[in-house]
Amino acid sequence: MPKIKRWFPVDQEINHKPKMRELMMRFRLAGLRIWLEILSIGDRADGLVDCTSVGAQKRLSSASETKNKVTTSVVEWLHNHECLRSVDGQNHLSRILNYAE
Repeated sequence: MPKIKRWFPVDQEINHKPKMRELMMRFRLAGLRIWLEILSIGDRADGLVDCTSVGAQKRLSSASETKNKVTTSVVEWLHNHECLRSVDGQNHLSRILNYAE
């Protein structure tokens, strides 16, 4: 049986990583919860995740118990800090980058 590629191996030092510290300083717990939800979704979808469409934003907000406006800001931050990269023309589908950080 082939080995399953896991997209959700979180570094044991996640709380000490500069990007994650910045994310937490800016968005508090909501930032981390949204990032972990994105990693979880990507784990089931080979590292790809829709995190910008209206429906996806609502699901992320619901799962992380966060306001949609905050979710939108966190997703934008993740794109700007090279944690996510858009892979389609509509900017809905993103690939997770640097997931171990």
